[in-house]
Amino acid sequence: MEEMQDSQRHEDKRDSPRHRLMKPGMIGFDGSGVVCLVCNVSQSGAAIEVKGNIDIPESFNLMIESERINKNCRVVWRKYQRLGVAFT
Repeated sequence: MEEMQDSQRHEDKRDSPRHRLMKPGMIGFDGSGVVCLVCNVSQSGAAIEVKGNIDIPESFNLMIESERINKNCRVVWRKYQRLGVAFT
């Protein structure tokens, strides 16, 4: 029950609802690119997953070609290989 309440509180902090996507994306920074999986996306941000021990900076560009999305982002949270980002 406690776990569900924590999840609901996290959901309430979002500016807009997220939609499951599960499509490839590209994280761009310092002239390089890192492939990622975009798990979900909203008008205000996204949850993404990266493979391996890659040092992702606090701010970067996220491109999701299939959705025609190209946004500047800042990291809001990190958990293992998963990142929550807000579009800036």
